[in-house]
Amino acid sequence: MLGLALAAGLGLPDPPRRPRAAHAGLRYVDFPPGWRTDGAGPGVAAARAVPGVVRVHLEVPRGAVVRRPPTGARHHAYVLAAAPTAGSLGAALDRATGLLGGRHDAPGVQVVR
Repeated sequence: MLGLALAAGLGLPDPPRRPRAAHAGLRYVDFPPGWRTDGAGPGVAAARAVPGVVRVHLEVPRGAVVRRPPTGARHHAYVLAAAPTAGSLGAALDRATGLLGGRHDAPGVQVVR
């Protein structure tokens, strides 16, 4: 609003509008026992390159081997994404988590409007 008011007062063109993402989601990813993180680099980089992905984070240290399934609320990794529609958000999360190669549950998507 401030940008529009200043532009109107100074006789300048309206500032460009930036489209905002209306949906955001977080998906947890778990890896099977024996999975090695030293080979995860390309998958993590590819997941981060998916349009809409804001963050990809591994909780398992680099060079480690997953010893057991996660317990409680702890997971091995997560993907955070934002998109203009719920469908495009689900597609971005599906693509990114698939590139990580772990196991995920689609109902774990948290949609925020």
